Amino acid sequence: MTNTNVNTNVNTNMNSSQDIINSLQSLQALEKQLHNQLNESLINSSISAVTENVYVGNSSEKTKTVDMPSNISFTNVSEIGYVPSGSDMIASANNYMVKITNNNGSQQLTVTGDNEEGWSEQLYFKGTGYLGSSKSISSQAASTKTSQKELIDKINDVSNARVAMFRSLNQMYDNSVRSSVNSRNDLVHQITALKLVEDELKNAKRHINRMKEDRDNKLRMAELNMYQSDRFDAYVKFLKLVLFVVLPTILIYVLLNIRFFTSPESDSGLRLVMKDMLIIVMAAFLVYGTYRIIISAYDLSMRNNMNFNSYDFAFDQGDVGVSIVQYDEEQDKKIEAEFDADVGDVQRGVSNLGKVIQDAGCIGQECCASGTIYNKQKHKCIVMSY
Repeated sequence: MTNTNVNTNVNTNMNSSQDIINSLQSLQALEKQLHNQLNESLINSSISAVTENVYVGNSSEKTKTVDMPSNISFTNVSEIGYVPSGSDMIASANNYMVKITNNNGSQQLTVTGDNEEGWSEQLYFKGTGYLGSSKSISSQAASTKTSQKELIDKINDVSNARVAMFRSLNQMYDNSVRSSVNSRNDLVHQITALKLVEDELKNAKRHINRMKEDRDNKLRMAELNMYQSDRFDAYVKFLKLVLFVVLPTILIYVLLNIRFFTSPESDSGLRLVMKDMLIIVMAAFLVYGTYRIIISAYDLSMRNNMNFNSYDFAFDQGDVGVSIVQYDEEQDKKIEAEFDADVGDVQRGVSNLGKVIQDAGCIGQECCASGTIYNKQKHKCIVMSY
């Protein structure tokens, strides 16, 4: 808003200043023209001014009056008299008083000497005036003076107008400078305030970003803790499963190796039934436990390292370009194939274990032929020594 006002004021001031400058140029041209007219008038009036020697001659009286030349209108006559000396005019040694008088439109010169008896010198007096009759000269001089006075008045008016315009232009310039300074100060204050607001906004954004980062870090740490807790729980369950399989198997194996079941006297029907039941229970624990352990181990191996609740699947580079449904079906087939392979391994392990159990139908001395005895240290039948 301030910039718009400043531009408007500047444009207005520039237009006004340009108008004043144009007016000043016009007044300067007019003043120059009036000066030329005044100079021309002064030159013309100075050209018509002449100097003429007025002849008085000698006189037998103290005062003598003579007619002056009619083609010149004299305005002044020197009181120094001149007398001819060869081709030159020299000043007279006597003192004279001169006076110009008008008599019926003609000019006369009255000369008064110091001696009552007059003077014997052929006197001349220098007079200055204008060419023409006194009437025409006076009217011409009056008109010339009037025109010159008018020209001078016009020049003064133009000069005063120029001075007034200069003052207006100077005042306008001062106002423009003052307005520009005030506008500049306002603009500087607004820019400073805007800079402060921008800095505050930047600080607020940085603070918000830090808060977001802290929140994201806390959420991530919470998720990681939750994933670690889930991972720990899963491994604990896996260990419990292993212990659930291993401990009963070891316990049953230890029971089968006690004297109650290994002595030659254990061939009774009840002991054999109990031994067979323990063997079947141990085989069941091994089969079921091995199956559960394999499934749990496979599940743990497929878990993501960062997000324990998600699984990592191996993606083939050749699968690029297939649809999501096709990709899911292929992955399902792969998982089923791997699961079938693992189940087949478990089944083969169970069948092998069954064979081992069948082969282990005799334990200890039961497996020894006649004439041999079971050696517990060597775990094999040896020939009896007599």
